[in-house]
Amino acid sequence: MYAPAAVACHAHSASTDQASDLFAFQNERNRLLTLTRCAPAGFAFRQVLRFPLTTASISVRRASGGPTPPGAHFRTGVRLRVLGSYLRLLPWALRSRRRIGRMSTVHRRRVLREWAGVAERDR
Repeated sequence: MYAPAAVACHAHSASTDQASDLFAFQNERNRLLTLTRCAPAGFAFRQVLRFPLTTASISVRRASGGPTPPGAHFRTGVRLRVLGSYLRLLPWALRSRRRIGRMSTVHRRRVLREWAGVAERDR
């Protein structure tokens, strides 16, 4: 819903340490869920597919003694928990995507009708 007078204040990472496994887990899982719910389908699919591929690549590199990126969001255990949680929430995310898509279609139609000067009662 668009509310032009709305003001939101967000304290990023106000309740958890940004270097923690919990922060990395929630951040990565929510990123995948937001992509699934809101991004164009092809882009979302590619990005979600990329996550387990990157996880596998990091794991292989770490097992072979190669350099791996620092940070909790690159820890294999965290990434596997993210994948498990994402897969568990995937049915909800897809239902949400359909609902969001329907709302945006309805909203576009309403905006176009208003722009064209066709009132709801004229239909």
